[in-house]
Amino acid sequence: MTISDVRQCLTCQHRYRSTVQHDTPGLLLSLTKTTPSFNHALNSYFQSQIRVNCPQCTANTNQSVDSQIVAAPQILKVAMTIFTQEPYGPKDKNGSRKQRNVKLQHTHQHPDVLDLTTRQMHNSLPLRYRLSSVISHVGDGTTAGHYVASVRGQGGRIQAISDSDTQNFTQAQFLASPQVPSQVWEGNFTVYVLTYLREDGQLTRGQRAAASLVSEML
Repeated sequence: MTISDVRQCLTCQHRYRSTVQHDTPGLLLSLTKTTPSFNHALNSYFQSQIRVNCPQCTANTNQSVDSQIVAAPQILKVAMTIFTQEPYGPKDKNGSRKQRNVKLQHTHQHPDVLDLTTRQMHNSLPLRYRLSSVISHVGDGTTAGHYVASVRGQGGRIQAISDSDTQNFTQAQFLASPQVPSQVWEGNFTVYVLTYLREDGQLTRGQRAAASLVSEML
């Protein structure tokens, strides 16, 4: 995925597009204990804040960043930061605290259809993805844990895979957060990585014309 940023200086309000585009293998959604939802994490990915020099007032200022999709992949991976570090214990003489690895348990509902049309730089064309697979994790993640993959195959059949074992999944189980496979695989599996496939349906005449125009611009 290729991303372009529109920035706005919060001091002089100058709004401009960054001259640098950046490529990413997918979306990495940052989670904290207070993140309220999947959509909130997604919004935070595309709308952030940085501190850089403003080309208008030349000062080093805080700037809002609106990230926009220039080009999107056929297969999109969306990972959530369920493994992180947190400070603990008393501060040392320098005011620092020790860090320990922790796993964030969450119940954020992921969508079956991920619509990123409004996130595009050229949003005259639909950009929608359909959920293809989910990787989920059980355990504390620091000393022990186990991964399960649930996959939607041909004909819409969904199966969960744990090592050499498989079991059928319902649509509700596939979209659940956390995932609960069955009594055979005990535990609540925290959703970790989502894989989406782009839906390339039949375009209208107007959409084909817009696609041709966008290709020329790129």
